[in-house]
Amino acid sequence: VSARSFRAGFLMSRRSGFRLLAALAALPMAAVALAGTLTIKSPTAGSFVGRNSALRFQLTGSRVEATVRVALALPGGGTTTVERRFTPNDAGVVDNSVPLSFSESSPSGNYTATVSVTEPGNTYASQSVTFVVDVKDPRLVSVSPIDGAFGRNLVRIRARIEETNLQGWEVLVDNQLIPDNTGTGNDVAVDWDTTGIARDGARTVTIRATDLAGNSVTRNFTVTLDRIRPTVSVAFPTASTTLLRRQAVSV
Repeated sequence: VSARSFRAGFLMSRRSGFRLLAALAALPMAAVALAGTLTIKSPTAGSFVGRNSALRFQLTGSRVEATVRVALALPGGGTTTVERRFTPNDAGVVDNSVPLSFSESSPSGNYTATVSVTEPGNTYASQSVTFVVDVKDPRLVSVSPIDGAFGRNLVRIRARIEETNLQGWEVLVDNQLIPDNTGTGNDVAVDWDTTGIARDGARTVTIRATDLAGNSVTRNFTVTLDRIRPTVSVAFPTASTTLLRRQAVSV
């Protein structure tokens, strides 16, 4: 290879390298932007959500402050939006939440949350999740025995729970567990055997019901155990008392 040919080839390689660098520099920023990852951690698809809830998420590959936007599609139409800003840690991770804050006036039903992220020099694919909002507490009706009732031996505790998304219920006595004290149906039926309790007196019975969204209701009432039969004794007159004819006697 002659010196002239080598020099010509070297110059052509340099020109090609310069043209490649110039082409890369001319590319739009979006074409060389970094890509992060967005993950919705909760709520999960089809789960139940109650009041004072939040959408938990995680960003990976984040580098600077990012704006997380949650757009909620409401049952029957309409949307509402919540935005928050978050700064990643040294590993480029944001593990946080955006409050949803449903109230008792929020309509119940299916909601779809669409989460998008805006971050300079970075892109994230939007994610969506559909869940069920239930903001109403369960209701306890037809509770027995009534508050202040007396009981002995077997005390039958009964109630009806008005709730379509019931998770379960439990019955406690003085905040202690008793046998067969839980269930998942809408009818509460617990037979409390008091024969093993040494002393009579007032006891606090608690019925607590919780739905799938975490809403709950609690009812406390008092049942007084009275298992000792009354006794009668004659204080006067005694066996040795002498009574006069037609004498008045106080018993």
